[in-house]
Amino acid sequence: MSFTSVMPPHSKLTAPSSADRGAGHGEHGAPIEGPSPNLPPPLIGLNLSGCLHALRRHWLAAMTLGLFCGMVSGATTWLVRAPRYTAVSLVRIAEKEPSLVFGGRRGSGNGDFGVYKRTQQQLLLSLPILKDALQKPEIAQLPLVRSQRAPVTWLTGALMVRFPDGAEVMRVSLEGKNPQDLIDIVNSVVDTYMDHVRRIECEEQEQRLADLDRIYAEKQAEARERRTALINMTRHLESTVGGNRSPKHDATLRQLVELKRELYRHEFEIKRKQSELAAHTATVNTFTAADVADVELDTYAQSDAEVIRLRRQLEDIRLREARTRAVVRPSSLAPFAERHSRAAAMTEELLQERFAELREQLARSRRATALDKVRELRTQIGILAGLKQQLEEDLNKQRSQIQDGGESPGDLKMAIDVEMNRAELDQLDQLLSRIAGDREKLKIESEAASRVIVVQPAQVLSGGDRQTRWFVIMLMATLGASLPIGCIVVWDVRKQLVNSPADVLSRSGLTVLGVMPTVSSSAVGYGAVPAEQPMADEPDLIQCVDNMIVALLHDADREGKRVILVCSAAEDEGKTTVAIQLALGFARTGHRTALVDFDLRHPALNKQFGLAAEPGVAEVLRGESEAIDTMQGGVVENLWLLTSGRHDSRAQSALAQGEANALFDHLRAMFDFVVVLGGPIVPAADTRLLSHSADAVIFSIQRYQSRVPNVSAACRILAALGVRVRDAVVTDTAASVIFPTTRHQACGLPPFQPSADSRPPRTTPEIAT
Repeated sequence: MSFTSVMPPHSKLTAPSSADRGAGHGEHGAPIEGPSPNLPPPLIGLNLSGCLHALRRHWLAAMTLGLFCGMVSGATTWLVRAPRYTAVSLVRIAEKEPSLVFGGRRGSGNGDFGVYKRTQQQLLLSLPILKDALQKPEIAQLPLVRSQRAPVTWLTGALMVRFPDGAEVMRVSLEGKNPQDLIDIVNSVVDTYMDHVRRIECEEQEQRLADLDRIYAEKQAEARERRTALINMTRHLESTVGGNRSPKHDATLRQLVELKRELYRHEFEIKRKQSELAAHTATVNTFTAADVADVELDTYAQSDAEVIRLRRQLEDIRLREARTRAVVRPSSLAPFAERHSRAAAMTEELLQERFAELREQLARSRRATALDKVRELRTQIGILAGLKQQLEEDLNKQRSQIQDGGESPGDLKMAIDVEMNRAELDQLDQLLSRIAGDREKLKIESEAASRVIVVQPAQVLSGGDRQTRWFVIMLMATLGASLPIGCIVVWDVRKQLVNSPADVLSRSGLTVLGVMPTVSSSAVGYGAVPAEQPMADEPDLIQCVDNMIVALLHDADREGKRVILVCSAAEDEGKTTVAIQLALGFARTGHRTALVDFDLRHPALNKQFGLAAEPGVAEVLRGESEAIDTMQGGVVENLWLLTSGRHDSRAQSALAQGEANALFDHLRAMFDFVVVLGGPIVPAADTRLLSHSADAVIFSIQRYQSRVPNVSAACRILAALGVRVRDAVVTDTAASVIFPTTRHQACGLPPFQPSADSRPPRTTPEIAT
């Protein structure tokens, strides 16, 4: 079908005058005052809804790349994190030394077991043992040892020696990747340690036997000398006195010897106590605070609360001084330094005074302690003097009894010496007997087991490490898969696309007039689609467009909005489809409708309907043609089209001078509704100039294509120009849906259901030649 120029019938609606044009028209033709309300700023940052929509848009690429990165990460971790093994050897250290008969080589006393265990632990980790263990030929050639720059230092840090739960078992463990190397190294260290322990035990046993043999030989020689001397003295005494001494006389003589030995012991003890008394008396009389040693004073002051407080205060002052020097300029440092120095000097003075007080206290304490000791020593000396006096009286009494028996003083002295030598010889024989017994015990106990024995040679444990390895591999694979997915989501979210109709209101301040589902090529409304059954295969689209038409008809009756400008924030956001569908919707309701292509830079209506681009809007603006002559119709009843024409600088200049107002006045007079297809707001100024001439501005927003910052920027631009934008139409390219909360439903209007009875009679426009 060829399209010819037509002249539409005269409009039944009254067009607003040129005086009413400006920042849009309100009710009864009154202009809308002021700019749009304050628009909410676009939300910046991540949110759960935005992330889910981003993942929905790019799920295939994200999952593919995530799966690839996860597999690479898991495989890399599998190769890098080789399985690790732990070689463990157990050594038992007995709390008591094992014995066969007599209680061990050293007797029953074994000392502190905790100290002994710590000693063995440090002995095993000592450098000589580790060095000897690593210097063995079979160990030095191991790959694990050869790969270390300092094998002894490495083994010192890697070898773990512990006593689990404080038991008698020492656990020696080494962790690594080669299990056989670990077993060889641990066994070498334990064997070297056991050889060292056995050698020490043998050396101690041999040294003890040698000492006992030496002491036994010395005491045996001394005993022979004393026995020979005793025999000689006894023979001399018998030759002098004769053999007429009775057993009673010998018992009295032995008793005399015991008293004399006890008297000697008491005299020695009295002399020792008198020496201590003299020392403590000198301390009481002459000890002053100056005699307190600095080390003793410092030890005593560590527990004094006042000294602790003053030292902390001095440390705080010095710390503040250091911070001040680091922050304040040198030219301004003098006042702060003087204040800190004065505070430090006062604290030092208080600290010295406290030390003087503590020194005096310590001196008084020392004198009091010495005075108590003097009293105690005097009491002890008095007791010992009394015992000495009693012993002297008993000794004189026994000596008198012996002398009364007719024995001379010389013989008595010789007899006393003989008895004393005999008593000392008896003690020496007892000592020799005890030494001989210890030698025999030591020889017998040397056959007992060692105190340190190996319970378990090195064995490999790897069960727990395998679980850890799989956990790490799964973790790294998960992180590797999550990283690209997260990057794609963040990249998409940062673009701030419109994810849903709710984002339009919450993030740009626009009211959603309706949501248009996906428009197929057969639903555009041109070509072979019959006028009697337009868009028969798109019921959702028809329903949505009719709902929006009801809302616009309501606005037209209440506010006189006849010229509707459809624009977008940027290119390719569905404004052409929205304009075409709105024009078709008005025409379907029986209203004479004009569809004008004012996107002069990128015209689209001529391509959509297969019309010639010229003449059109540009020629009308330049005055080369009349709008009546350029209107084209015939594709749909009640719909006429005005294409864009040939754009040039003259047309742009005419648009800037307000020629669009005259064109819209003329179109208002001819048509019931005028749907104007404008260009994008942000990149070009044509639609900004055109917005003042329209009665209403509708934004076309395409889901997953339009960006919230661009929409908000376009709204702010029009608001700054005094144009109030209220409505938006969202094109949902994801699915064919109808937005349930359109503005006409909010007004309480029912969905539009056209019928043959409710539509005005259609007339065929007169064709102009």
